[in-house]
Amino acid sequence: MRIRKLAVDKVANVILGAGASRGATCFDGVWAQSPLDADFFDQIDRLKNTTDGRILSDLVAFARTEFGSADRLSMEPFFTQLESLDEFHRALKIDRGPRVRLYKSHLERFSEYLAAVFRALRSISPAGDLTCDYHGKLAAALKAGDTVISFNYDCIMDSALHSSAGKSWNAESGYVVPITGGAGEWHDHSGSGRLAKKPIRLLKVHGSLNWKREETGAIQLRSDPYEAGQRLANEIVPPVWNKRVSEDEQMAQVWKAARNALRVGPLLVVIGYSVPDTDLLSQVLLRVATSERGRTLTHLIIVNPNPDAGHKLISVLQRSLTPTTTIVELKSWAEFVALL
Repeated sequence: MRIRKLAVDKVANVILGAGASRGATCFDGVWAQSPLDADFFDQIDRLKNTTDGRILSDLVAFARTEFGSADRLSMEPFFTQLESLDEFHRALKIDRGPRVRLYKSHLERFSEYLAAVFRALRSISPAGDLTCDYHGKLAAALKAGDTVISFNYDCIMDSALHSSAGKSWNAESGYVVPITGGAGEWHDHSGSGRLAKKPIRLLKVHGSLNWKREETGAIQLRSDPYEAGQRLANEIVPPVWNKRVSEDEQMAQVWKAARNALRVGPLLVVIGYSVPDTDLLSQVLLRVATSERGRTLTHLIIVNPNPDAGHKLISVLQRSLTPTTTIVELKSWAEFVALL
């Protein structure tokens, strides 16, 4: 990745958290935005009067019925409780009954709910799409061999790679999972020149809304990642505390690739990721992989308006930092792209 203002041209890993999508230009001036864990129900409640508001209203109504209020309810604790209650009945071989089966149904439909959220957001976006100038500039700055590790389900970064990364991005291999169809709609290989031998990788460690899983586990890419319709529960990793990625061959492959990438790149850029206390798997990945084999970071760039999030990230990455590591803390996407 080339960061001109810092005179840096190194193999890079870029981590995208929920804040990276929240700060996308497609949400500028819009009355609802890409949800964070803490305001998930608040954001989807704002969308209740859109075309896709019905399915979202049903979820909010269920949360309020079961927990009294959805106003202070975070996404991950909510869905973790849904999973825990179902597992409690399964482990003790107790009849689930219709109420507990409803818990499981809402958890399994999480991918459908997310697709509805982003369809609704797209419908109120000024441009009528979910593309971002900032993500596009990041994609253009990436080079073959760089890796993006995304904790987001949406496809804002995927679209940016399609429009701005040229032949350095190959959707057929860049996700590192077997793609059986639809890749051509997610990259642009027109024009002269050769395809990169080691293309940019986009590792979506929680899955992606443009992944359409087959029974074999292989994946086709949806041309419209937010299309309506039934989705398999395993297309994404649900927002629960115990993320069983090792039980899914494809997701295990993505996490292994993320671990290997973090062991190599000397430049790490972290945008909108706040290292949640409940996401222990991700914390372990960052803490261990970045310092394996005695590797250290030459540059760490943190983009987050919350200084506490930056301090926590530095603590997690402590073993990979040295007195010579250049640490740059920025508050916004705009400050970051100004360096490119």
